[in-house]
This record gives sequence, structure tokens and C-alpha cells, in this order.
Amino acid sequence: MSHVCKICSESFSSERSLHAHIKAHGILLSEYYITYYPRYNLYTKELIPFKNKKQYFSTYFNDSSEIEKWAEQEKDEKVQKVILEMLQNRIKQKNLQYAPNHLELILNEMPHIELYKKYFSSYSAACRKLGVRPLLHKYIKKEFLTLDKNLEQIEILVDSREQDPLKFTHQRKQKLDFGDYTASNQHYTRTYIERKSETDFKSTMTVGYERFLRELDRVKEFDSYLYIVVESSIDKIVRNNGSAAHKSNLKFVWHQMRTIAHKYPDNCQFVFSGGRTRSKNLIYWLLYHGEEIWGSDLQFYIDKRILKI
Repeated sequence: MSHVCKICSESFSSERSLHAHIKAHGILLSEYYITYYPRYNLYTKELIPFKNKKQYFSTYFNDSSEIEKWAEQEKDEKVQKVILEMLQNRIKQKNLQYAPNHLELILNEMPHIELYKKYFSSYSAACRKLGVRPLLHKYIKKEFLTLDKNLEQIEILVDSREQDPLKFTHQRKQKLDFGDYTASNQHYTRTYIERKSETDFKSTMTVGYERFLRELDRVKEFDSYLYIVVESSIDKIVRNNGSAAHKSNLKFVWHQMRTIAHKYPDNCQFVFSGGRTRSKNLIYWLLYHGEEIWGSDLQFYIDKRILKI
């Protein structure tokens, strides 16, 4: 887009200069862009609200439910074009080296992975068209997707500093270099678990952020993998925060989580189990399969009930 004022046709060397000039005309930026560059919600056909230029030109819908409804009534070629543009915009705006994972897509009201699978055969195939790899790109073997009582036979090492430890059939306390849990003996695969309550998680993403980065630096140094297992779900966190006396800035919390996920793509991922018992089942499963499932988008498998914990 050239830096030419649509009102008086004067040219400018930068967007900033143009915006200052527009204000001199006595109109708001929102009024200017909506008047001269009107954009409409593809599903509702209503004008897209203007917050800032970047948001305005990358918005197609109000939320992900509208994307799915629109896709059902639109030609395949059009759907492919739009959802690929949305993914490309996200990657460019956030300067991402990898395409977003399942959590990032749903938190930002983006098309879900299943929609990309429907129109491109797989999410990875859609990403290849943009020349990027998904952040979490590995598939879990079908035979791994069931919980087995044999999982409980592994011995789990519990960090001696863990404040509210889960109880496992076979466990032993030991000071760990990082994380709260890992497997011992033949089941040890440099796979670790950091257990977080909802409160712990929000605290770690804010006041404890720098300290947690140092822990992840150690994980990377030892060529290990850390699952941050949160004993809640995204929906519960949002709902509880809405009724809390002191609300957290969840937008900032999600931003911090995304930053960590992209900073340590080969050494960690966040998983929201939904509860304490589910966390215990998940930890058994994660430690039993170890490095064979590193880099798999576990939240997608859990949310779609492909993996039932």
C-alpha cells in the first residue's frame, strides 16, 4: 500500500507521516481506513471494526466458529486461499520460525488444525506451502494412543522439593535437576514433567518468568524434554479468571506461553490436562513413551479425545 493520502492525494515517505497527516484532516484513523479501505467479515458481511492497521488488514472473522460456518458454504478453493493467508499473516506478524501449534491457533481464534487437514490433507501439508514446519510436527503411533495398566509399573522419581506431589504406585523421592517428575532406570529417556496448578501456571508466566527461562536453559543444555502439565484447562482458566477478585492479564499469560514454546521448540511444550487425576494418568503415559513422542502436539490429541486420559 502506497503512502498516499486518499483525501488530498499528497504522498509521504512513511506510514507514520501519513497517519500524522490524516489526523490533521480532523478524522480518526479508524474512520479513514473504514472509509477508503472498507473490509468486511467474510461470514457476517459486516464491516470489520478497526483497532489498528495490522489487526484491520489481517482480520477476516470475529472468531473460529464463524470460520467453520463460512467454510461450509464457500468453494474449496476460496477456503484454501483464505485460511492459508490467515496462517501466513500470523507467522509474518509474529516473526515465527515455526507455524503455530494447536494451542496457539485456538487461543488466537485461528482456523483449527482439523480445518487445515480437511482442505490440505494435513496441517503439515498446509505449512509446507508456506515453507515452514509446524512447531509440533511429529505424529504419535496408533499403538501408543491407549492407556495401559502396565504404565503404572514404572518407577517415577519425584523431586524432593515438590510441594504437593501426586501419588504413584512406584515412586521414589530424589532431587532433580529440573522438573518435578521423571522415570527411573530403563524407562528414563531424559523426559521430565513440571506439574503446575492453575495458580502456579499464571504465576510462572508472570513473576516467575525469568526464573523459568533459566530452568528451560538447563533442560536444553542437557538435551532433555520438559512437559509443563497444567492441572486445568483453557476454558476453566478463562472462566475462573472472570470471577476472580484479582484478575490476571490472560492475554499476557498466553503471550508468554507462546514465546516460551517458540524459544524452546525442541525441549518443551505446555499441556493442559483438565484436572489432577488426569495429570497423573498423563504423566504415566508421557514418561512411559518418553522421547518417542517428543515434538507431538499432545494438546490436539487430548482435546480431540484421540488420547483419552
